[in-house]
Amino acid sequence: MKKALCILISMTLLVAMTACGGAKEAETKAPAATEAETAAETQTTGEWSRDGYFTDKDGNFLSISYSDEENATGWYIGCMLDDESHGNMLKAEGNTLHGNIIPEYEEGECIVTISEEGDNGLMLEVEGGKTYHFTKTEMEKAAISVYVHVEGIGHFSYAEEGTEPDRSKSYTSVQIALQNPASYVFAAEPEEGYTFVKWTLNGEDYSTEAEITAELTEDAEYTAVFEQE
Repeated sequence: MKKALCILISMTLLVAMTACGGAKEAETKAPAATEAETAAETQTTGEWSRDGYFTDKDGNFLSISYSDEENATGWYIGCMLDDESHGNMLKAEGNTLHGNIIPEYEEGECIVTISEEGDNGLMLEVEGGKTYHFTKTEMEKAAISVYVHVEGIGHFSYAEEGTEPDRSKSYTSVQIALQNPASYVFAAEPEEGYTFVKWTLNGEDYSTEAEITAELTEDAEYTAVFEQE
């Protein structure tokens, strides 16, 4: 049965990230539900205030959350459509969210427009493709929330310990939501012209190894740090 992975990202986790061209197991960015409406009111790129988790009758999944990080400001869209998933930042255009749901570091294009529908639903239209109708849903609250980000220009891949990270699926920010402690492998990779420096854990130096195995037992924040060569 298709499950909306939007918080993570395996069954120790709950949900998954995203949308229209690759990853069967998806992931999602940390939802900022309590701050989203306030953030939306201050945006200069458009008006949008509907966030959270959404599903449709076919088991497709959509998550929307606002990010105000320095290098990633906007609405983070994660979706699983017909078993394909991706996630990316989209800007608000008036009363819609519009753009390519596939990030720049992945090949391909999937242009979507998301608009409000009904009291709390959403309509997602894929340019040249299908239209999906979503209604709001509640996700089980995670016992452990781990955020993974990058600083500088680079990305990372990850997987549960015992499984090699799929480097064809890379991310710049995800939330891993777990019901029970688990071990994960994070593998950092710089973009051209940059070099990997270190991993930090909750702002403190953690490791200078690009690939690490982390015991996720409590809320935490890991950051892969990259510097220009």
